[in-house]
Amino acid sequence: MSLKSVDSNGFKEEVVDESDLVFSFWWASWCTACKSMENTIKELSEEVSDIKFVGVNVDRNREIADQYNIRGVPSFLIFKDGELVDRDVAAKTKKQLKEMIKEAKK
Repeated sequence: MSLKSVDSNGFKEEVVDESDLVFSFWWASWCTACKSMENTIKELSEEVSDIKFVGVNVDRNREIADQYNIRGVPSFLIFKDGELVDRDVAAKTKKQLKEMIKEAKK
């Protein structure tokens, strides 16, 4: 599975209305840590294929970023049945992100 880019218009349909688990990666083009996380997120999305992965560019989607109080990037938000169940900020290892997902699945 690959990382699908979503914007403010498609966020509700792709994330909030989704009945399964959704892992969202919030990033910015100027963010060095975000760029370093791209391959990790891509690998993670291929290894954990039973959930949906989306990416949100915070500069292009300020309204939705403000709605979810994104104050730092990279940020990771996990939604379950449309509800925010976990969040973290700053670069993480693939192992740390897998643990986040595992906890959210419970």
